[in-house]
Amino acid sequence: MIVGAGGGNLLCTYLPQCFSVQLELNKKQGNEIWDALRAAAEADLTLAQAIVDSAGVIVQNADLTICYDERGAKYELPKYVLSEPTNLIREG
Repeated sequence: MIVGAGGGNLLCTYLPQCFSVQLELNKKQGNEIWDALRAAAEADLTLAQAIVDSAGVIVQNADLTICYDERGAKYELPKYVLSEPTNLIREG
């Protein structure tokens, strides 16, 4: 089961490039799993659960930080790609 703080999207909306950097570092593993994890992180909780289920992703931590594929390959996501930053000053 995937759990998101405040019921919102899990992916950091201010730093979406963080996820892209993580993907580049892990190209050796299946791209379809990384694509599914990214889509799940950007989706609402119900859709995110459907995405990881259909991709065969086994979620170890409810916040998506540690997942496995059906072959047992481990996928680790740092928390900073799954939440909005709290230490930024808004210009305005």
